[in-house]
Amino acid sequence: MRRYALILIALVFSAASAWAAPAITSITGTPDDGSSITINGTGFTTKSTAAPLVWDDFEAHTTGALVSATGTWSIDSDEASTYQPRISTSNQRTGSTKSVLVTLNQGDISGVTYQHDLFYKDNLAFSNKIYVDMWIRMNDGEAVGNGGDGSNNYQIKLWRLACALAVPNEYPTISLFHWQEAGSTGRYGYYQFTREGSVGVWTDYFTALTQDTYIHFQAIVEPGTLGNADGNVRIYHNGVLAAEKLNTQLLYSTGRNFDMIRLGEYVGNYSSISVAPVTNFDDIYIDNSEARVEIGNASTYTASTHREIQIPTAWSTTAATVTVNAGSFPNGQPAYLFVIDSDGVASPGYPITLGVAATPTPTPTPTPTPTPDPSAPRELRLNGWWFNR
Repeated sequence: MRRYALILIALVFSAASAWAAPAITSITGTPDDGSSITINGTGFTTKSTAAPLVWDDFEAHTTGALVSATGTWSIDSDEASTYQPRISTSNQRTGSTKSVLVTLNQGDISGVTYQHDLFYKDNLAFSNKIYVDMWIRMNDGEAVGNGGDGSNNYQIKLWRLACALAVPNEYPTISLFHWQEAGSTGRYGYYQFTREGSVGVWTDYFTALTQDTYIHFQAIVEPGTLGNADGNVRIYHNGVLAAEKLNTQLLYSTGRNFDMIRLGEYVGNYSSISVAPVTNFDDIYIDNSEARVEIGNASTYTASTHREIQIPTAWSTTAATVTVNAGSFPNGQPAYLFVIDSDGVASPGYPITLGVAATPTPTPTPTPTPTPDPSAPRELRLNGWWFNR
């Protein structure tokens, strides 16, 4: 019986170890933008390919060039080439010099209901996990709505997950809708899941996006299995949950899976536009795993309202090497490093200072084992009696 009890205890400890949250014990290197550091710890879980599917901060690309010239992105646009998505130095956030600028509806719009102007990446190997991390700045311009939603509003779609197989009707999609009431400050937004046949299945509303301000978007999607309500969607704006649908069906037809992201999309439901909507996209990270590293501004992940994704180059259950992406954190700024495992569980924050070398954790001096004196008398206990020998 005692042997079985010991086996049970061992199994409990083994399971607890497997389920333990990741923890950082030390780092080597200087957390300076563009440098490489190695993070050591436990419980990092596995990540079959360390690098993400896509990482682009656009810094190395030529200003003014079409984003398609990068070799990573393609363009789908109703605009003249002059206004198609380009590498730009306009409207940059702190710590960045370039982004992609999307300008909607320049030129003749007669007879046009939806004006597309977007860049996209398709054939993404998402499998059962989708993770998207990016920064977006928007100004929705000024237009006259045509009452397409029953009012005098017009809409802008900022981005969507889609199915490349079904283009131009790339359903299923998960899309961000931003609506503005023309001539006023009335704005609202929601995420919508649309299945084949352009059938809207659900919407989840959020507080309207702040204009002319970069917002950090993080989307975690588990598509689930065909025909079953086992999909999950969670989308965060600046670390705050903006949309959530759990245990929902996302896959309805064979071959129609999420494998594409479209950025910029279109402006629609308008009759005229006087000020063109403009959107900037920066620091785009796309992957098929939740396992990742981030820097935050608080000691816990959930309390961090400013987060910057780091770019992994090597990964094991006990160590991750990343290229530091300081984002808008300046040198000298205290911050916290987080490892998030493949289940989305974050480590406690590990304190760092941007641009300052990590202080090595001192190795404790082992306590020496006392050497017994061979001349000292030793005692033996037998049946309750003590004997010197």
